[in-house]
Amino acid sequence: MSGLVDLSYAKNWEFDPEFSGQGDVDRSRIAATEEWVVRERWFIGSLSFRVGEAIYEYGRTPLLDFSMSLRHTLNLLAADGNSTFVAEGGSEIYLSLDGGNVESRRRGSGVVGVVEFVDLVKVSARFMREFIDDCTRSFPDLLLNDSIERIYRESGARELGRDRFLRHSRAMSIRSSMGLS
Repeated sequence: MSGLVDLSYAKNWEFDPEFSGQGDVDRSRIAATEEWVVRERWFIGSLSFRVGEAIYEYGRTPLLDFSMSLRHTLNLLAADGNSTFVAEGGSEIYLSLDGGNVESRRRGSGVVGVVEFVDLVKVSARFMREFIDDCTRSFPDLLLNDSIERIYRESGARELGRDRFLRHSRAMSIRSSMGLS
């Protein structure tokens, strides 16, 4: 029997103060920011990751990097039957497939979390979609960045309604006027 899986983050994440201060943002700098900076230096926050009975807490972790790393880890888990998830601000989590279930454990802990693989994948995908939607709702110009725009599209956030679609369309129009298309 597998248990509950949940992934939640504090909505008070930090964004790069250079872009979140008063006044106009420098759209060309947002657009030109490299993916590693977007993943590792933007969107710092805390989250809780529950896998069955095991609860993993992460503090001061790059939330977008966490989400993208979890997706990659789940791909490796599906392909190889086991994988290790590593994210800044928390413990390494060892994952292994046992039939349709995933077992998770942290080194030095006797607690083993068990959930259905499909549930873990759903929660991971939902987390990425909700997080990137929150980010671009707060800072719509983030969609000028190639990495953010790609993640937004891949997550399905653009398809969640008219306001999200218009947010994306506005950014694509600005990108085009900036010669970034």
